Order: sequence, then C-alpha cells, then structure tokens
Amino acid sequence: SNVSRVQQIINCAVKYGRKVALSGRSMVNVMTIGAEMGYLNVPKGALIDIDQISRYPKEKIVLVTTGSQGEPMSALTRMAFADHRKVEVGPGDFIIISARPIPGNEKTIGNVIDELMKRGCKVIYESMYEVHVSGHACQEELKLLQAL
Repeated sequence: SNVSRVQQIINCAVKYGRKVALSGRSMVNVMTIGAEMGYLNVPKGALIDIDQISRYPKEKIVLVTTGSQGEPMSALTRMAFADHRKVEVGPGDFIIISARPIPGNEKTIGNVIDELMKRGCKVIYESMYEVHVSGHACQEELKLLQAL
C-alpha cells in the first residue's frame, strides 16, 4: 500500500464530502503507522471505522481495500464473492483496481473482476484505462527513507 496514493484518495474524498473507511488488515496497519509517523494527514472526522459504513449512504463513502492481486482471502475478493462480513457490493458501486497484475495473477484478478461485475459493480482496471502509476516509491521518497 502506497501511503502517498492513499493520501491522494483521502484528499479527494474530503474535497467531495465523503468519509473514508479501510478494509483489509495490511491496509489498516500501513495507514495506522503512516498516520502515527506523520506521513499521512487525515482530517478529523474523515476516517471512519469499517463498522460504521452502514450509517452513511453509499455515495458518501470511499472504501480503500486490499486485494488488487486477487488474493483468495483478501478483502476485495471476499467482497466480490459475497463473503465479506462488513461490506456488501452491488449496483451503483464503482471500483477502481489501480494495480497492474503481477504475472501469474491475471486469472485470479479476472475472476474477481467478473464477480464484481456480476454483482452490478462498475469496475475500472489497468487494461481499460491507465489507472496504475507505480507501486513503488518515487526518488524523493527513497531519499527520505535512506535518511532515516
């Protein structure tokens, strides 16, 4: 999970009056550490617990989740196959998978995308639009890391 990319998502969500929720253990861990270390600026009230999403209209929520590689137990895969305990996806949901498939994962990612579409979700992914930028730190981020 790229903290600066998630910061961009948070900024957009706040700008358009949406709450942000996180799903997936690694996503929650990375974002918690990022915020604690000062690398993530989350305005007060912008981030809500995944348990609170049912209190808001879907159009007021941005959910940032794990599972862009179609991992069998990931949050996105569980959502796609209606196996997530806290999130149900369906018509009107817009899902962006911004990662490029790692070679060998194309079939599992394709299965997840197919299931999401069967549920009525609109899904945007790399082969449709250029939504992938990089999963790696930029030069300035690497310099910062080396200086720590």
